[in-house]
Amino acid sequence: MKIIILNHNRKEIGTYHRCNGFARQLANKDHFVHFFCLRRERKKWLSKRIENNIIFIELPWYSNNGLLATFEHFFRGVYIVLYGLQIKDLNVVHAFNVASPMIAFSTMMLYVIKKFKKFKIVVDWDDVWGRGGLVSYDNKGKIQEEVAHFFETKIPLLADVVTTTNNYLFQTAILCGVKKEKIVIIYNGSDHEDFDSYIDKDLTKGVIRQKLSLSDDQIVLFYGGAIVTSVPFLLKAISEIKTGKIAFIAIGRFSDNQRSEIYHIAQKLGLKDKIIIKGVVSYRVYIECLMAADILLLPRSSDSVSDLSTFPGRLADYMLSNRPIVASDVGELSIIFRNDRIGYLSKSDDVSDFSSNISDIIENEEFAMEMAANARKVSVEKYSWKKLTDKLINRVYNADF
Repeated sequence: MKIIILNHNRKEIGTYHRCNGFARQLANKDHFVHFFCLRRERKKWLSKRIENNIIFIELPWYSNNGLLATFEHFFRGVYIVLYGLQIKDLNVVHAFNVASPMIAFSTMMLYVIKKFKKFKIVVDWDDVWGRGGLVSYDNKGKIQEEVAHFFETKIPLLADVVTTTNNYLFQTAILCGVKKEKIVIIYNGSDHEDFDSYIDKDLTKGVIRQKLSLSDDQIVLFYGGAIVTSVPFLLKAISEIKTGKIAFIAIGRFSDNQRSEIYHIAQKLGLKDKIIIKGVVSYRVYIECLMAADILLLPRSSDSVSDLSTFPGRLADYMLSNRPIVASDVGELSIIFRNDRIGYLSKSDDVSDFSSNISDIIENEEFAMEMAANARKVSVEKYSWKKLTDKLINRVYNADF
């Protein structure tokens, strides 16, 4: 098959990892993939490279907001459509994050020409942007919030199939008018060989901690992800832990105001000297921080549209890291943690319960490590990108709807 994968994210950020996981496995199965994303840094020219049946096309970007950004989205969409028209016998266009204008514009234009080219359009819906979602979180304004809501709720109606990562979005898509039989849930996955390739044998836990100015006797807690609104919640939970010397690492997209708020809360709770707050980092640095940690944290709120509508991509990396995990009993996490016994579940938005689970791991390390080992086993055997891509091919790309 010849497949176009469309993603608005910059390289190695957010849903890029979901797209990349599928693309690499599709290529391994002798399918040919054209993979669009944005360049990692602000650039005016595109970058193109070929790797094992994948053409990676990293599109330029210059502006994040305003009218200029909208024009950029539109012209990137036009380029994608013109590129697609040149592909002979195109089989599938798989559009991720259609709330992004770049993906929305290109998907709408491709829908018009698909009647002549006869390819299948697949829309992937893995989080909510409008009305309480990511655009609201970024404070980009009511107009952009409504535009995002329009795109993400209307464009799936143009798709032959909709893929999603959780039951919340499955039900939301039905409410938007997508037929139930045209929706397929496919989780985010992992590639243990790729993950392990980033772990240098000489780069031990102790060495990584030295790089981060952490001592061997500290109990290091880690939290990483695109949405970082849970950090104040975690600081309150950490402040209740009475066992051991605690340190906390957080990685994500922090605004200046968020950083100020976090340091203010940390100082108020007596934790300012115990936290390391990083911004968006490379995948290698992300994994190094994982390996420096003792316990991994994944808080979610049942009151948050963003938390309910996402299947955190970082869960796969958490599972592979052989570290105990504490998560909130919310959404798809509830199902996976209970069915697969991969970590500790805490009541949603309950600081004391979350803190208590961290303390239980510290005090019962042997049992916690057994659960961590099981999490890695489950990840390799059940949630590998290979198995998930098999499902994508059989249930979506080759299926008749």
